Formats: sequence, structure tokens, C-alpha cells
Amino acid sequence: MQQRADILKEANGKLKKVEDLLIALKEKRKIENTLIFTSPGHLINVLIMLDNLGIIASPLTQKQGNTISDKFNKRSERQMIIEEFKQKRCQVIVAIKCMDEGIDIPSADTAILMSSTTNPREYIQRIGRVIRRYEGKNTAEIYDLVSKSHDKEINKLIQK
Repeated sequence: MQQRADILKEANGKLKKVEDLLIALKEKRKIENTLIFTSPGHLINVLIMLDNLGIIASPLTQKQGNTISDKFNKRSERQMIIEEFKQKRCQVIVAIKCMDEGIDIPSADTAILMSSTTNPREYIQRIGRVIRRYEGKNTAEIYDLVSKSHDKEINKLIQK
């Protein structure tokens, strides 16, 4: 079951759907304040896609650490990325698991879940990134991309 879940998580069809969604959001001028949760296998492709669409994005992974450095104006690289996002100098943050907990960005109002999790706590944490109250924010949009399998039992689990 875990291997099947990993295959579905990495489904390449999601990339095209995310691209279509990003184009639509950009056309509606709703691209700022967007968080994309993806898998390690899709991270680079998503960042390349965003760059090709002219969308300013930063990755947020374990690589962008918490060590304070002069290079980042006496902040950590992670803190710098989040500050750039809050100041709207970065339109989209592309994250892997490291953004599931402990990061507060209440201005974020759109989440694209490319890499869903079967862990309810992780799922709630991801949604929680965009449903927080923030001045001027009345709604949040959450797009959860789900792949269908040829296996009927897997599809039942996905639907659940």
C-alpha cells in the first residue's frame, strides 16, 4: 500500500494540472500568497514550471535551514524566504514536509496540495497554513490534486 501511495503521489499528470491551475491563478491575479506542497520528486519540475510562467518562487525544504547567517541579514535562509513572501517579493513558496508544522504565514490564502498525505495530522497542518485569519483576507482556496489508479481498491481509499 505504501509503494502504491508513493506512485500516486509522484503521478506526472499532476504537473500538467498544476500548470493549468497556476496559469488560471495568474490570469485572475491570484498568484501571490500561494503555497505549493509537493514531493521531492516533483520539486525541481515545479520550480522550473513557475520560472517558465514568470512566477517568482522559492523552495522551502530541509536544505533551507534555520541557521542564522550574515548572508541573510542576521536571519536564517528560511526566515528570509518567509519574509520575502510576506513582503510579496516572492509570490509562491514550494514546500516539502518541512512546512507542515511550526511556520506561520497568515497572509497565505491559496494552497495547492500536489503531494497529499494519508496522515490526517499532516493534512490538517497543510490546510492550516492558509485558513488562518489575516487582515483583509476573507477566504482561502485549497486545491488538493488526487490521482486515480487503475486499481479499484486504491480508488476507494483515495475517495475516502
